Amino acid sequence: MEFDPTTVDGWNALNERQQKFCMAYLADGNGRAAAIAAGYSEKCAEVTACKLKHDKKVAAVLDALRRARFAQDALSIEEAQSILAGIARGRLGKFLRSGGSVDIEAIRQGGAEVDSYSRTDGDKSSSEKIKLRDPVGAVKLYAQLAGWTEKKDSQVATVGPINYFIGFKREAQ
Repeated sequence: MEFDPTTVDGWNALNERQQKFCMAYLADGNGRAAAIAAGYSEKCAEVTACKLKHDKKVAAVLDALRRARFAQDALSIEEAQSILAGIARGRLGKFLRSGGSVDIEAIRQGGAEVDSYSRTDGDKSSSEKIKLRDPVGAVKLYAQLAGWTEKKDSQVATVGPINYFIGFKREAQ
């Protein structure tokens, strides 16, 4: 879905160059470059950018544009949980060929599971390293999003002589 800046409060109160500045500044955060892209003098671009960013109308529109862009691009809880579930289920074997070498195409398609990949070529040998993201950390974050870590009343289930505490949370001492 394409972002429409004209729907942002205050947009129509800006002139065309201010609007262009806002869009260019939103794209890369470089005030000088945004001022030049908007048609302001290259000589005074830094000063102009500073003035524009401190102008109340322009600053309000920039803030509204950031919030609107974030709202459009924000992950839903379900999307975040899906990504974290993929990280938690990540297995190194998924990224290795049968001979043990790293499958670059699988890494490209692997998504969030791969933290880093490096290849070192030497005169006599080469090495490849692949590091996956922390699955335990992903499970912890997933649990927080799912509400599993909320403090609940402890429940006790008894099976024979052993007590199992369900939902029990031990406080740090």
